[in-house]
Amino acid sequence: MSRRKGQTKAAGLRRGRLEDAVAMLVRAEVALPVVRLRVAQALERTGLVGLLAPALEELDEVACALVVAKQVVAAEAEGASSDGNAVAGNARKLPPGGAPAGRGQGLPENC
Repeated sequence: MSRRKGQTKAAGLRRGRLEDAVAMLVRAEVALPVVRLRVAQALERTGLVGLLAPALEELDEVACALVVAKQVVAAEAEGASSDGNAVAGNARKLPPGGAPAGRGQGLPENC
C-alpha cells in the first residue's frame, strides 16, 4: 500500500467517525424537545417548581451545547472530506475554544 492510499484510508475512517458523531448528536437533538416537554408537563401537573424549573434551564443549556458540538463536528467532517487535514483546514474557521465565531450564529435564541 502506498503512502497516499494509507492517508486516504485514514481520512475516510476519520470522516466516518465524525459522521457517526454527528448522527449521535442529531439523535440527542431530536430527543431533547420531548424530554423538555415531559419535564414541563411534570412541572405544570405537580407544581414542583423548585425541583423542575432548574431542570428546564439545564435542558436549555444542553440544547445549546448540542448545537455547538454538532457544528464543530460537522465542520471537522467537512474538512476531512475536502482535504483530509481537517484540523488545519478548520483552524481558521473556529476560534481556539472550538465554539463557532459570533456565539449567536446558528444557535437557539436562548443560548
